[in-house]
Amino acid sequence: ADDQNATNQFLDQIQERSPVPITYLEGNHERRIENWITTQTVKNTQDAEYLKTVFSVRNVLNIEKRKIRLIEQGKFYDGLKLPATVKFGNCFFTHGSSTAQHAAAVHVKKFGSNVVYGHTHRMDSYVIRQVKSGTIGAWSPGCLCELQPLWQHTNPTDWSHGYGLQMVRSNGDFLHVNVPILDGKSLLSRSEEHTS
Repeated sequence: ADDQNATNQFLDQIQERSPVPITYLEGNHERRIENWITTQTVKNTQDAEYLKTVFSVRNVLNIEKRKIRLIEQGKFYDGLKLPATVKFGNCFFTHGSSTAQHAAAVHVKKFGSNVVYGHTHRMDSYVIRQVKSGTIGAWSPGCLCELQPLWQHTNPTDWSHGYGLQMVRSNGDFLHVNVPILDGKSLLSRSEEHTS
């Protein structure tokens, strides 16, 4: 319940400040909830619709009420050939298809275009210039989750807190910035203390 409340408060703040509609890309954690609902329904012959009302991201985060576009795993959008992927301007957005050490480079090579992804939970970027595509890059902004969850107790993570900010021109050109969060504070926010 604490995570749900924090996420809803976070979405409230984003919606208050966002000049554009919000799109929510479902990841493997959200998909895990849907899989659990299906398993419980089959295993215990419980009502799937009731469990979705109680546990699904769509309902817990009030996606329809907020008028947020939900991009679900396994579904295709905007005529693209990769499920759970959308394109805004000159950049693709997807959950991610690699957790390799250099995942940003892997994503640039797979997409052959600009792409923002998040599956790795760690901040990463890679920019390259190609003859055919020109300068293209991939960015992973990090995560907003616990950096060392209990289930990773024997495996120190290399995850980092952060988010991405993308400023887009009308022609689709953009500037993408990965913004770190250190000790619970965004490095983009105004600070009361200024150091030189």
